[in-house]
Amino acid sequence: MDKEEMTAKMMEFLDAKTAAEKIRIFEDMREADEHILANIAVSLDVIIDDKADNYERIMSELKLRKRFEVDADRLSGLR
Repeated sequence: MDKEEMTAKMMEFLDAKTAAEKIRIFEDMREADEHILANIAVSLDVIIDDKADNYERIMSELKLRKRFEVDADRLSGLR
């Protein structure tokens, strides 16, 4: 994936509303450079490390968020 395609994927990721959507998009971004990963980390308020696997750190955070994500559509009928 070239830089333009990766930037387009990042924008799609940033526009995604749910953690599940973000995971689906992020799975295609395995080859993302550190600049792209840093932008995604900032959007999620995740601290990344130069010595760590930042892709895995972000994916782990997304999976955690998905686990605790509330389905607003399902709960909207409870009001």
